Parts: sequence; structure tokens; C-alpha cells
Amino acid sequence: MLVLSFILFYRSPVVLLPPFFGTNLWVTYNNSNLPWYCPKSETDKLIWISSSYMLPLKMNCLFKLASSFIDENGNITNWPNATIHIHDFGGDESTQYVVHADIINKKFAPLLTNFVDHYKRLGYVMKKDLFVAPYDWRIAPTFSDAFWPDLRQLIENAYETNKEKVTIIGFSLGGYMVHHFLTKYSTQEWKDKYISQCILVAPSFMGNVQMLYNIWVKRIPFASIIKSGPLDYCIENMPSVHAHIANEVVYKDFVAAVGPDGREYKAPDLYDMMVDHLFTSNDTKRIFDQTQKIRVEEPKSIGLKTTILFNSGRKTAVLLNFTKGFNKNPTKIYGEGDGTMPAYGYRWVCRHFSNITCIDFNEDSPNYDHYPLMI
Repeated sequence: MLVLSFILFYRSPVVLLPPFFGTNLWVTYNNSNLPWYCPKSETDKLIWISSSYMLPLKMNCLFKLASSFIDENGNITNWPNATIHIHDFGGDESTQYVVHADIINKKFAPLLTNFVDHYKRLGYVMKKDLFVAPYDWRIAPTFSDAFWPDLRQLIENAYETNKEKVTIIGFSLGGYMVHHFLTKYSTQEWKDKYISQCILVAPSFMGNVQMLYNIWVKRIPFASIIKSGPLDYCIENMPSVHAHIANEVVYKDFVAAVGPDGREYKAPDLYDMMVDHLFTSNDTKRIFDQTQKIRVEEPKSIGLKTTILFNSGRKTAVLLNFTKGFNKNPTKIYGEGDGTMPAYGYRWVCRHFSNITCIDFNEDSPNYDHYPLMI
């Protein structure tokens, strides 16, 4: 893992934040109006992702339970009478593997396992000088209010235990979370006291075009053959998907879409385009409106020594062509990036942030795609 050669150079307490889809989620529910083929109740049951929820009909149970809703006060809620939670905050139980095959007692699709194992071989000890901060990626960062105090306490505990400033490392959406926390929920005095540096591996706070494609076609990128009504609803109403629509300042002059009439849509135009041609309910718009408050803001420098690792060498969606109509799947036009994040966004950050080091691998290899960069 070439990325590790940049990350493991520093010996200090480390806090890791996993990527989008990168935290296992457990559910508890009872007396819920789920379809007949779903379990009537569950207690602390792994749903993201348990093989028992990967059967054709039961996938709909997963998508319904993973869906987000908004109440009359603007608060995000889960499926009725259901709670979603993570395990082992500070440890790595929730971030080792994506898929748990219950029947054969095997786990697949490693997440932070390789990183954690490398640190352990260097003498790091989990929950002593190595920590993981899992979070509910479905609602991040817009509705992550309960997470920020936990992350703050974890960093302070790491500092107090080791009497040394912390290195905080974020992967993809984890990098988005790091940036959001340090620029919106942390004072400069607090950052200077507790954190030595942050390292962001393919961070996603600039947004991208691929996520606009995903929400338009209602598909999970790594399982594009799956199609169902509950999945449509789940993706269209997922706050973390909304949060990855191209930032209006970063992509202000960047054409992200072309309409059936040839009109060019830059990032500031995407909100109206989605409201007019995509959203199927007012609740979707109300959820998106909360994230829109983030999209319109210019991403700020973190105020700490920052290193960004990214790749520009892979074919990446940079524009969506809706020539066939907004009611049809768009055609992707490709440019530079890591297969998910356009290099354009990273270069904007590297020009505008202070105290930053940017490392572009510029590799045209599947090993340097967005997710393999972290694995």
C-alpha cells in the first residue's frame, strides 16, 4: 500500500475516520410496518452488510431500514420504530469488513483492516494510541450532530492518554467529516492543543459528478444491477448522497451537466435542475435543503498542517449529458480523477488552502481508483 508510506512516517496517536459505506450498521426495531418477508423484529442485528439481508426480497428490507425521513421540525429520522447504530466507537469492530457472511462465518471486502494491521505491526495498540471513529454514513455530515461531541472526546482522550498531539486521518467521506468537524465545530485554540496534523486520503468534501449520476439513476456504484423501489427511495433521500453533489463554489465555473436543449449546468445550477427534474417528493427537497446550506459555502482551510493524497490518472465522470431527456439515464463524459472524484476539485483545494501538501499519484491503474486508494 503506497499510501501507507506517506501516512506511517509520523509517530503520534492516530484517529481514523472510514469512508462512505465504510461503517457497519446495526438495527433494532419492533412493531414496524415492514413487508411480510422482513423479520417482525430485530435486536442489534447487523444490516450493513449482512449476507442475510442480501437475498432478493430481503434487500428491500435493508433499503427500507436504511432510508432517511424528515419530520415536521426538520429532524432526520429512521424507519418507524427503528434505531440504527454502530458498535465499538474508538475501536475497529464496525470498520473491518463491509460484508459479513453469517452462515459460513466469513467476512469480505476489507475496509480499514489493512491500515489497522500495519499500525499494529509498528507497535500501535487499539484504543491506546490507535483509534477508529465510525459513524452513520447515511446521514453524514449534515445530520451528524450526535457524532461531533463523541469525536471531540475521542481526540481529547487520545491526547490525554499519550501526552501527545493526535494525527487525524480521513478517507473519502471520512475526510469530508474531518474537514467539516475542524472548520465548523472546532476553535483554532482547540485544534492547536490537540491535533498535530490531518491527512486526507481522497477526501470528498468538494463533491463530484459521479454522485449526481448515482442519484439520477438510483444505483449503488458497486452493485449497479440492483434495482427496486425501496432502493430508489433510499438513494434519493440519503443526506450523504446529497452532500456529494458538486460544491457550488469549487465547481462554480465547471460545467457538470448538459440538458436536452443544450443548456449547460454548472454547480450553482444543479439545485434547480434536481428540484425541477429529479426529486419525486417535497420531503426529498426538504432533506436536500439542509445539505444545500453546505453546498453553497466555500470550503475553508483547516487551520492545521494538512496533507491530501489523491489520484488524477483514472477515467472519471466529469459531465453528464442529458441529450435523451431528463427522464432518461444520462451519458457520462470522462476526464481526470480517481474514478469517483474529479481531479479538478482537488486542484482547487490545493490552490486555495494554506499549510497544505498535495500528493497526486497520477496513476492509471485500478489500484489507484477511489476505494482501492484506501484499502
